[in-house]
Amino acid sequence: MPNMIPRGVPGPMKLYIGSLHFNITEDMLRGIFEPFGKIDTVQLMTDPETGRSKGYGFITVSGIGH
Repeated sequence: MPNMIPRGVPGPMKLYIGSLHFNITEDMLRGIFEPFGKIDTVQLMTDPETGRSKGYGFITVSGIGH
């Protein structure tokens, strides 16, 4: 996947991550994407009433492939 993103892209990028299993955690997401570059933030979207994952989230990355 990192070959799809051009090197030298300035600044951090916020990536949408969808179709996630409802049991995945922010720590699990971080572990999956860390091999591809520096992860600045992980935000898993949850239902405010139940606290259950909505199945998508966002990752802010910098230094992809470095």
